[in-house]
Amino acid sequence: MSRGLTAADRIATFVLGALLLATGSAIVAWQLGYLDRFVTSGLDTTWVQQTIASEWYPWGSASLGLVVALAALWWLSAHLKTHRMGERTLDGSDMSGRFTVQPDSVAAAAAASLTDSPGIVSAKGKAVIERGAPVVAISTVVAPGFTVADALPAAAELRDHIRSAMDAPDLPVRVELNRVAAEGDRVRVK
Repeated sequence: MSRGLTAADRIATFVLGALLLATGSAIVAWQLGYLDRFVTSGLDTTWVQQTIASEWYPWGSASLGLVVALAALWWLSAHLKTHRMGERTLDGSDMSGRFTVQPDSVAAAAAASLTDSPGIVSAKGKAVIERGAPVVAISTVVAPGFTVADALPAAAELRDHIRSAMDAPDLPVRVELNRVAAEGDRVRVK
């Protein structure tokens, strides 16, 4: 998700939360009689009836509804955008044919090969676009006692294989040591 979209989500959530909190507080205060001193007589709703009866009201409410519907569709489409890397064309492609690679397949195969390393219980891989840049992210579960220093040689070799397979020498590769396997988890001994 982009920074702008994240900021818009947070602002909208704050405004909606504040509105709901204010409405709920007003309803509770009304039920407990705290608002009686502000409204000494019955509420006058003639201005509401006059507004609804005016000529511009149907057009104004329809326009507002259309704007809200378009904003909702924009918000939904912004959240449905995929942040996955697309197919990559490799060097050696020319008029006679193309060599392509699916980045998610490379990431999944790399994660599977990483589980052959000692101390790695399981791994998952994905190729994504983060802040406009392609990244291959490998997420792992490690055995108890496994350290970052233990992971460095396997991670460096994995990075080199991924960059070679995708024909991208500067492609960022992130290997995350997410959690330690619980005692009940099966750990493969290699």
